[in-house]
Amino acid sequence: MSTVDTWRGSALQQLLENYIADDIFNTNVTGIFYQCLPDKTLDFKGNVCTRGKKAKDRLTVLVAANMSESEKLPLLSIGESAKPRCFNNIKKLPVQYAANKKAWMTSDIFISWLQKLDRKFLLQGHSVAMIVDNCPAHPSVDNLKAIKLVFLPPNTTSILQPCDQGIINSFKRNYRKAVVQRYLVHIDTGCPATFNILVLEALYLMKKAWDDIRTSAVANCFCPAGFYSLEESSETESETLQEDRDLVSLFDRLKGVVPVDGTLGAFLYIDEDVPTAEETSIQQIAADLREDNQRVKKIKKRLLPPPQQKPNQHC
Repeated sequence: MSTVDTWRGSALQQLLENYIADDIFNTNVTGIFYQCLPDKTLDFKGNVCTRGKKAKDRLTVLVAANMSESEKLPLLSIGESAKPRCFNNIKKLPVQYAANKKAWMTSDIFISWLQKLDRKFLLQGHSVAMIVDNCPAHPSVDNLKAIKLVFLPPNTTSILQPCDQGIINSFKRNYRKAVVQRYLVHIDTGCPATFNILVLEALYLMKKAWDDIRTSAVANCFCPAGFYSLEESSETESETLQEDRDLVSLFDRLKGVVPVDGTLGAFLYIDEDVPTAEETSIQQIAADLREDNQRVKKIKKRLLPPPQQKPNQHC
């Protein structure tokens, strides 16, 4: 029996017996090139962002929702700057926000988010299960009173993680759609070359993208991950097809006014494999050490005085 089958037959069954669908949540993080435009995909294509590269062009976003489709938790976005200039005079951000120099999820950020959520559920009198993937950025957290962390087996995220069965893709599609809409409006003003998305605007677009995900679409993503099937809405498929047609129509309009780099699919999934947390493999540690050594050599070279030339000696 495979690891996936074993988990579904034991841990998942116990979870479904002990918690109602309202109280079973899944959370996951995804990386997004928030400034990427359809005519700029070549600037981002192939950037895997190892070691935190492209931090200024990325945001890491945590999404979380429950199995019954009744609650989508507020987004948590992680950027490179703690307080970008566009945040000046802004009293309240549209989503939760944290920062570190690599714009990644860290164990400290995860623990802080989880503890705040635990207090919220405790005040509401809820006891919930939070399903998370097994990675260094998601440590076991002590003293949680309302949340039970349920860790997925290693290397099973793509199969067992409900957020990976369509929730994150729906969120990104909605975000890209909003970006294209804003771009088209800007083009109509006659200044397409000046269009740029600041972090603050990206956060507003992300909130809208998250709010626009249909609750039935969230619920239906738990079934492919192995959770029992909730009754699916008969309107889900037709609504999805209409959303796809709308997005294709917007993309075609854009292609008529700017030189688009690639296909709609290339634009939608440009950041599909972007890392969202620190890697701790032996290869990564070795790469870090090599870069540190090179950095030290460069610093020493700058600090050392130039070699003195010997005076010419005449016989």
